[in-house]
Amino acid sequence: MTVKHIGAWLRWLEHLVRDQGVVRSNRIAPIFIFVFVTAGALFAGSGASGSYNGPTGLMNIPSGSILSSNEQTFSLHRYQLKYSYGFFSLFELGVKTDFDSTTSLDVIAKKLSYNFKARLLEEKAVGFNLGAGFEGNNLYAAVDRTFPELGGLKLVAGTGNNRFNWFFAGLSYPVHPVLDAMFEYDGLDFNVGGRLRLSTNVNFDLYIKGLRRISRNLYLNDIIDSSVIFGISYTEVFNFSLNGLI
Repeated sequence: MTVKHIGAWLRWLEHLVRDQGVVRSNRIAPIFIFVFVTAGALFAGSGASGSYNGPTGLMNIPSGSILSSNEQTFSLHRYQLKYSYGFFSLFELGVKTDFDSTTSLDVIAKKLSYNFKARLLEEKAVGFNLGAGFEGNNLYAAVDRTFPELGGLKLVAGTGNNRFNWFFAGLSYPVHPVLDAMFEYDGLDFNVGGRLRLSTNVNFDLYIKGLRRISRNLYLNDIIDSSVIFGISYTEVFNFSLNGLI
């Protein structure tokens, strides 16, 4: 694909997101399909999942784990599009933007935010994972541990400022070989849902975000619009070689 072709594709994409006759969710679809197909053509590997705000984790909280070396994940939850990459199995770095309430690629680019998580301790060595980092202006530290003797139960807990309100926690439990049930407190509210592994590379999320808020809002349309979150994560290991280049 030449630079000329890429420029033409971007002009078509900008025209698409400006089209007021297309609902917002349908504007997102071709963008994510392009990312998904491109990733599938370039990478090969296996699976973590991005959280709603970017870092790998459960629904809306980060875990203490990080992406392995050269592992990367593309995630889309509602209008939140995220990409994270693992460096040397020491830290992961990611970027997030969203398509909500905007019709301009320039505005989407200006809404970019970044996240970073470093591995401080590893479960294989000390019995739990410990990570620390930031997402936007939210600083945090998180631990997680998986208990094989409890059927694969995974516990996550951490502390952080701003939206984390100094404490967050969650758990996931494999109710089926390909389905994990999840429950968490993200510092502001409770969330519940599930994560379905469609393949070694693809996870599908469905969860309800903000159970307290729902209890104060009995209108089904408002609940669906603000609290029901669909998401998909595509994770691969970037395989590359310098053979033939040097």
